Amino acid sequence: MRPTFGYISVEDDNEAEIERLHEDLTAFAVAEGLRLEEIFVDRNIRPTRLVRPGLDMVLSHVRQTGAVVLVPSEMHMSTWSVVREAIVAEVKSLGGAVMVAGSAGSSLHAGG
Repeated sequence: MRPTFGYISVEDDNEAEIERLHEDLTAFAVAEGLRLEEIFVDRNIRPTRLVRPGLDMVLSHVRQTGAVVLVPSEMHMSTWSVVREAIVAEVKSLGGAVMVAGSAGSSLHAGG
């Protein structure tokens, strides 16, 4: 089983919201039998920004292990589709995958 790293990106620093998202990712991982290693959070990040400290840490783990990146929704990658697609492509190019945990189930964008 590949390791899984959670990623949360928010435009503010609402700790109650971050904690809720953290709990949601953890519960999803447990329910799906994922090996959730750690959850990284980027606070006060605009959706258009590609350079993000938390995301850089996640990508480092993906590079080393081919990990799965678990996000609450695709919007945590970016609300801009071009930025979101670039991040997903980077994860895939490193041998990882992106999994979206949502109320309508989950989807996996696997790397090759």
